[in-house]
Amino acid sequence: MTIDVRIETIEPQQAIMLRVKSSNADLGETMTKAVGELFEYLDKIDVDDEDIIGPLFAFYHFCEEPDQWEYSVGFPVHRPLPVIGDFTMGKLPGGKVAVTRHLGDYSGLKDQWDLLAEWIDVEGHESTYTEDDCWESYVVSPPIETDTSKFITELYWPIN
Repeated sequence: MTIDVRIETIEPQQAIMLRVKSSNADLGETMTKAVGELFEYLDKIDVDDEDIIGPLFAFYHFCEEPDQWEYSVGFPVHRPLPVIGDFTMGKLPGGKVAVTRHLGDYSGLKDQWDLLAEWIDVEGHESTYTEDDCWESYVVSPPIETDTSKFITELYWPIN
């Protein structure tokens, strides 16, 4: 299987985030619930469309527990938003990243991450991945699109 990768240098982006934890088995269900909470929060604070400056993302955090995921769902934003409950202002990191696109439903994302890691190694790039660096941006996803064959997810992996 081949992979198309582009190298970009990006600026850090402030973001509104909700941090969650789930098991491997419950990842999809937990993420769906967290995204629903994120949309409810945005409705509650009556955010303007121009405040959201990028697609929904999942930013992965280091988790020491086997078969567990810890991640934040959120949106890049133009300005700091009011923090309520478990929502926080954070940022997507800046710097040099390897970026690839995954087309289709989310079941293929793990394989795409594995291909990206292999590409980084084969091409001689050095990963700067630490505990909190990689993320997925859901360029085309629900609720805008429900046909999973049309989903577009971009994967970001920091490199030197």
